[in-house]
Amino acid sequence: MNFDQLKEQWNKEDGNVNIPDNIEQLKESKHPIEKIQKSMKKEFPMQILAIILIGFFPQIMKFTVSQYVIYYTSYAMLVVISSYY
Repeated sequence: MNFDQLKEQWNKEDGNVNIPDNIEQLKESKHPIEKIQKSMKKEFPMQILAIILIGFFPQIMKFTVSQYVIYYTSYAMLVVISSYY
């Protein structure tokens, strides 16, 4: 790295930095991750409801007993992964 070149570029930069006048403008410029977190909080109750309903799917569709093992193994993996996030 050439620090002299970086220093020159830094000195050449314009000193006019635009800082918002009020806090409301700063609050409006939220990061994309905050928007994703807000939408995930809204989706959480629906995800819990869907996981519960998916658990009763074999009884509703009248699966055979041999298919229960495969289904509930996959279901357990779904629950573990969903609870992690």
